[in-house]
Amino acid sequence: MTGSTTPPFPSTQSSHRSIRDDQNQPPDPNQQILGVSTKKSSQYVYYRLYTKDGPIKSENPVYSSDREPFIGRTLAKLVAPPHTTASLKRHLCHIEGFSPSLADTAKLFVPLSCLTAKDDSARLSLVASSGPGLSPQEPMALVLGGQERAGAIHQLQSAERDLSEFGKTRYIYYRPYSPEGAIKSNACVDESDIYLGRIDTSSVPPPRTIASLTACIARIEGFVVRDTPLIEEIQIFKDVASEVPMTTDAALSLTEDAYPGNDQDDPVAVVRTPHRLLKPDITLVPGHCDPSWFSIMPTETLRPDKNNGKKFYIVPIHETIRLEAPFRPGGILIFQSASFNMDSCVSRNGEGVWINILDASNNTILHMSIRRGEDTIFFCDCKNNHWGREQRVPLKGLFKEPNPTIVIYDHGDRYQVMVDYVTVTHYEKQIKKDCIAVVYDKDPDQVSPFSNTLAMTAYTSFADVITRVTS
Repeated sequence: MTGSTTPPFPSTQSSHRSIRDDQNQPPDPNQQILGVSTKKSSQYVYYRLYTKDGPIKSENPVYSSDREPFIGRTLAKLVAPPHTTASLKRHLCHIEGFSPSLADTAKLFVPLSCLTAKDDSARLSLVASSGPGLSPQEPMALVLGGQERAGAIHQLQSAERDLSEFGKTRYIYYRPYSPEGAIKSNACVDESDIYLGRIDTSSVPPPRTIASLTACIARIEGFVVRDTPLIEEIQIFKDVASEVPMTTDAALSLTEDAYPGNDQDDPVAVVRTPHRLLKPDITLVPGHCDPSWFSIMPTETLRPDKNNGKKFYIVPIHETIRLEAPFRPGGILIFQSASFNMDSCVSRNGEGVWINILDASNNTILHMSIRRGEDTIFFCDCKNNHWGREQRVPLKGLFKEPNPTIVIYDHGDRYQVMVDYVTVTHYEKQIKKDCIAVVYDKDPDQVSPFSNTLAMTAYTSFADVITRVTS
């Protein structure tokens, strides 16, 4: 599943190369703008790229980068038949320089304004004279849900763009708030009102709902932790006088004359209320460990244990906890949850909930995620934004209520992973570096089956575990 950063177009002359060679030439009014071609062999497919929280610049833009770098195109004849959603996704991931594995989880919306992604087996009319995706005014949208190109996410520029053939640029105006009041917007365009921000409607990824708008604004305003938008901390109100926030699944009709935030004098209100850890509710599994080994203070997010050979931490969700001492071969990490409810974990083909072990270069040495949609525990590693070897373990029958435990034992050449002290897998280490940080996180639309704060104990050796249990 390792991704490739090889340029999608060779240096030799080919039909692929011709797309780039003429992309900066003045657009042909019949072919490039209206999507009308005289030959099937010269028909283009137009598309936009997104992550879940913003647009991505295309490696194959229709226009030069200073005009509209977010609309890409490819020749329909370069897509392998049969022309299905799956074959087009594989082709677009290839020419855009993404890992081939992303095509499996990417979603294609035809057209961009559609609220439902195309099924992988759906047939696509790529050589018709007109239709969705066959003109730059009505492109398709490919939404990527995993690791993307480094530095790929971009905000569309707030300044007016000279794209008369697309019509007037449409914006969503908003004011960001903390509980204490309005805050300066990172997308401010008027120095006389620094609390007013705006984004191009084209920045909002499909399906265009309040949830996707929330994620997009969260990215722009910096409401993120570990590069993940904190959309569960944000509410959007139709205007400043509204008493009830809009529901996250409400659809946005951004092509209509009127939509939330279309008027500069009537912006939507974006309120962020950070979650605060007031009283960690940590309960230990009876018989597994002694509560006298450590103490938890409600005001602290990290409290090392004073005992030699063992450190205790509390790990809130969405947080990256740096270890006081590196987690090396021979070491053991024990995670404990204060609660467990698998029914709350509803995964929509995403990672769901995960624990990542990171090295000093921010590579993921071990990724362990609960994928309820697949009914598996998924293991992998990620180096330089490229996923490595995959391994899956059936989820059924694992994790016991009410206080499940996860143990990770570093054998040097592999990780032994235990659930409730029963070995479920050995994962061969691909990145043989010391762990210096641990992450507990989830997809924005997920509810963790575990407590929002995990107790984690780091042992330098198995002997330290035996000593504590027998003493």
